[in-house]
Amino acid sequence: MFPLMVDRLSFKYNERDPWVLNDLSFSLSFDSGITGLIGQNGSGKSTLINCLSGVLHSRVGSITYFGKSAGTIMAKRQIGVSFQNIEFPANLKVREIIGAIFTIRGLQVSSLDIARWADDFLLSDVLKKNARNLSGGRQKMLANLLALAWEPAILLLDEPSAGLDFDARECVWRHLQAARQRRAIVLIASHTYEELTCLCDGIILLDKGHIAAQEQLNGVDNSVILQEFKTTLKRGIYV
Repeated sequence: MFPLMVDRLSFKYNERDPWVLNDLSFSLSFDSGITGLIGQNGSGKSTLINCLSGVLHSRVGSITYFGKSAGTIMAKRQIGVSFQNIEFPANLKVREIIGAIFTIRGLQVSSLDIARWADDFLLSDVLKKNARNLSGGRQKMLANLLALAWEPAILLLDEPSAGLDFDARECVWRHLQAARQRRAIVLIASHTYEELTCLCDGIILLDKGHIAAQEQLNGVDNSVILQEFKTTLKRGIYV
């Protein structure tokens, strides 16, 4: 049994809508490392992340973590998620959000823990600020912290470096590499060529809701998917 299994998953938002995801099947193991999820806008990347996280419920097919359905509490306890669109609660400071989220996850959290995590993710200077008042890049870093800091078995990250400056991006990449070292399963949706080539051990290409290709990387120059991705990126297709 694979820790993460997707079996013939299909999803659409409303009954009369077209399928956004159509008959997807794949599995990831603790040896998969970091898997990049790529595809043009509208290919279904964010929808897949939302289905995998349990936020959206598949209409057809199944998603299981260690044999448990994606929507169950048991499964959600294994998953760290950073979504593409972030909206933090109003009137809560950064330190309050960190403390609340980790307490909900059943972790014993002290002020020292919060300060250490904030320092790890370059957020020490905004701990006392309202999270909604932060820049987009700082909000993304907070979302990455909430996903990564507690070291879950499975990570689902939608554009984890979008809107980040160089130092913040390098920080996130270090944490992702550390997750690989402890053999976490990591799936990142990305359209950043450098991110994919520097981090990823495998690639899944979505096209109009289908898996068009999937491969383990054996050197960037040998990857048909990444070479095609690089070509189409120059044309402004993957944006």
